[in-house]
Amino acid sequence: MKTAVAYARFSSAMQREESIDAQLRAITEYCTKNDIALIGHYIDMAQSATTDDRPEFQRMIAESAERDYDYIIVHKLDRFARNRYDSAIYSKKIEDNGKRLLSVLEKFGDGPEAVIFRSIIEGFNEYYSKNLGRETRKGHRENAYKALFNGGTPPLGYDINDENQYVINDYEAEAVRLIFSMYIDGYSYLEIIDRLNGLGYRTKRGGLFKKTSLTEILRQEKYIGRYIFGKTDYRPGEPRNTHRYANEEDMIILDDAIPAILTKEVWAMAKQRREKNKQVPSARRNTTRSGGYPLTGHLYCKHCGSPMVGSSRTGGSGKRYYYYECTAKSRRECDARAIRADKLESLLFDALDDYLFGHNYIDNMVDALFAYLSSEKEDPREDEKRELKKKIADAGKKIENITNAIASGTSSQTLLDKLTALETEKTQLESTLRESDLKQAHIALLREDVEDFVRKYDSIKKYDRQERSKLMSIFVDRIEVDTPRVYVTFNVSANDINRECLHGAEKGT
Repeated sequence: MKTAVAYARFSSAMQREESIDAQLRAITEYCTKNDIALIGHYIDMAQSATTDDRPEFQRMIAESAERDYDYIIVHKLDRFARNRYDSAIYSKKIEDNGKRLLSVLEKFGDGPEAVIFRSIIEGFNEYYSKNLGRETRKGHRENAYKALFNGGTPPLGYDINDENQYVINDYEAEAVRLIFSMYIDGYSYLEIIDRLNGLGYRTKRGGLFKKTSLTEILRQEKYIGRYIFGKTDYRPGEPRNTHRYANEEDMIILDDAIPAILTKEVWAMAKQRREKNKQVPSARRNTTRSGGYPLTGHLYCKHCGSPMVGSSRTGGSGKRYYYYECTAKSRRECDARAIRADKLESLLFDALDDYLFGHNYIDNMVDALFAYLSSEKEDPREDEKRELKKKIADAGKKIENITNAIASGTSSQTLLDKLTALETEKTQLESTLRESDLKQAHIALLREDVEDFVRKYDSIKKYDRQERSKLMSIFVDRIEVDTPRVYVTFNVSANDINRECLHGAEKGT
C-alpha cells in the first residue's frame, strides 16, 4: 500500500482550526478512496502561502529526504504555495527526494501537458492572491487620503488615537527636536546617540538608540506635517525589505496633514547637512553578470563530462564578455572551447520555448483549464465561509443584546469594553469573509478570460532572466555541449526526450 503525509495550513487568525479540520477530513477521505495510508501530517497555523517562511512547511521539505513515504497530499495547491515559482521549486525538491505532490481537488495526470496545466493553475493561485492584496491596498489608499495610520510602528514623537489619527507624544517630540538641533549644529551620530541614551530617551520600540535609528528619524517627513503613502513599491509575495521606490505620481502626498513637530526651516537645514555628508561611491567596475548564469547546474562538457560554469573576460575595447567554460579546462584536463553565454542561452531558451509551447499545447491547456474551472460546483472554502457567517451572526446578536441593555439603563465600563471588542471582532470576521468571496470569483470567469491569461505565458521570451532560470531548472534535466552542437534532455515527462540543436553555438557567433 502506498503511504502519504498531509500538509494543511490556514492563512488568517480568524479562520482558526475549522479550516484545518476541513482540509484534513478531505485528505483522509481521498486517501481512503485511493487506498493510501496516511501516516502523518504537517500543519501551519495562520501562515500565508505567498511566502515559504513557514516552519512546518520547511520541516516537511527537509524531512522528505529522510522519511519513507510516497506522497505529500494537500487539499488544494494554494495550500502548498501561491507563488508559482516557489511551488515549482519545492515540488522539484520533493520529487528529487522520491516523493510526489498530490492535490485532493486538482487532478493533473502525467506527461508534458500536465506539467503546463499545473503551472497555469499555480499561476491562477498567485494571480488571485495578488488581486486580494490589491483590494487590501485600496483600503490603505482610502486611509491615506484621510492621513490616517495604516499599520506598522508610528515614528518617534507620535502616537495613534482611537480614530487612527496621528497625535504628538510630547515627551518623545522633545527627543526628536534634540536630534535635529544637535545634527544641524554639527554633532556626530555617536555624540547624538550618547546624549539621547544618557538622558533616558528610548526608541519607539523601547530600545537604545543606534545609528540606524537616527537615519530613519532624520529622513522622516511626517515631522513637518507631510503624509506620504506608497513611497515603496511593495508587491505581495516579495520580502518586506525590498527597497524599490515608486514613482512620485503613484504616491499619495499630503502637506500639513498631521501635527508638525518641527518647522520647515529646521527640516531644510537638516536636509542640507545630509546632502553635504553624502559620500560619492568610488568608481568600481561591475564584474558580476546581471541575472547570473541560469544554465549553471544543468550544463556539462560532452568531451569530458565535467560541469560548465560561468566566467567573464574583458576585451581590448574594455567591454566585458560572459562565457560558459568547462571546469576541467582550468586544470588543463580538457581543451573544449568556452561558449558565449548570451548565444548559448538564446539557443537553449529557443529550444525550450519550441518544446513547451509548440504542438498545440496552449490550445489544449485552455480547454483543460476552462473545463476544470467550470466543473467547480462549490468552492472548497464553503465550510470556512459557513463558519464565518455563523460567527458574524453570533457576534451581531451579542452586540444587539448589549446595545439593548445599555438603552434600558444598564451600563458599565466592562459592558462598554465588551461592546467595543465584539464590534472589532465582527468587523474582522466580515473582512475575512469578503476575502474568501474574492477568492471564489474565478468560477465566474469566461472562456476568453482564461485564454487571455494562458496566452500571457505562452512563450519563455515573456519571462525575465531570473524567471527563465527558474523555468530552466524545472523543465531541463541536462545540457551537454559539444561545439557547435548542444544536446538537451528535457525533464517534462517519464520518458527523457533528447533534442539535438544544430544551430551555431560557437564562440562569438
